[in-house]
Amino acid sequence: MRQWNKAAVTTAAFLAVGFTVTAAAEPVSATPGPAASARPASAGTIYCPHDADFTGTGIRIRSAPDLGSSTRGYGNHHDCFTGGFQTTGASVNCGTNSTNQWQYGTNRRTGVTGYVSWCYLEVDGTG
Repeated sequence: MRQWNKAAVTTAAFLAVGFTVTAAAEPVSATPGPAASARPASAGTIYCPHDADFTGTGIRIRSAPDLGSSTRGYGNHHDCFTGGFQTTGASVNCGTNSTNQWQYGTNRRTGVTGYVSWCYLEVDGTG
């Protein structure tokens, strides 16, 4: 088992807590994988209680907090996006509002690190 420290992030605050992960690492891919689906509980399943998670499938993880920067990899719901820090970057239109807040972190499933706009992240307390 591996102990990780992480920041549960909302747009208002950070809350440092600890958690344990028991999933095996998968190779890093520069192309999107198959779409994520709801995963049943099992020893290899990764859930993101109180941690940032991707809001959908094929979410780009970028090299800088800007939509024009290169894509390092992709994230899917339930991959989890952990650690790192929040920063200000390019403004992104989220539909009914916009934000210039970006999170630097790591896709726990693939190991890809980079920036994701908060338009495409949520704090997932349900797994």
